[in-house]
Amino acid sequence: MEEKPKYLKGISYLCFIPYSAATLPKNIPNNNNNDESNEDNIFDDDDSNNNYAQNDNNNNNNNDNSNSNNNTINYSYHWFQGIFISLPDKISYGLMGDTSESPPIPHPCCYPDKTCPPKFYNLTVLDYTTNKKTFIKYILQTGGDNIALSTDWEPDNFVMDERLRKMVRERPHFKFQTLSVKYNQDAVQFMKNYFPKLKPEPSCIICIGNSEIELK
Repeated sequence: MEEKPKYLKGISYLCFIPYSAATLPKNIPNNNNNDESNEDNIFDDDDSNNNYAQNDNNNNNNNDNSNSNNNTINYSYHWFQGIFISLPDKISYGLMGDTSESPPIPHPCCYPDKTCPPKFYNLTVLDYTTNKKTFIKYILQTGGDNIALSTDWEPDNFVMDERLRKMVRERPHFKFQTLSVKYNQDAVQFMKNYFPKLKPEPSCIICIGNSEIELK
């Protein structure tokens, strides 16, 4: 019997990691000196995930919407690691998003600026209770540092063949909307507390917000 999809709502904590000089795309200025040597450790241990579940309300109330870095180009973020807490049951899931290497081609009428193309991530969701992974391709990023991520983007704004359109129609749903952002030393301290396998860097940002995830 085929397993039915699970539709979850809750809160996510996402740590966005900037490009290093070696991986920075053309036309994107490099203002970061981040060491990505920890990228292989994409999911935190269970102790850190339990800390998330216990402290999600406290962190959500500590809203740091500083505008000091709001002019940062959001395309400088290479990948992100995070945790999703489903509500009301407070079950933890691991998240890891990496820049899509072959994203849908933007239609020139919809995205005329070729130096600032739309940003897509491929996402892996890990269910810690079963160790099952769900893969979601082509999640669109918008919103500057108040990042929004969604699979609900308009296909007609991109040049896609029927194979790609079918994949986009059938993939799992994902949505994230930032409620608060942590920068600089606040981000470093948050990484030390909740992302112990990542190297804390002030060039990273922490986005906290609401999420919807479909698990298939």
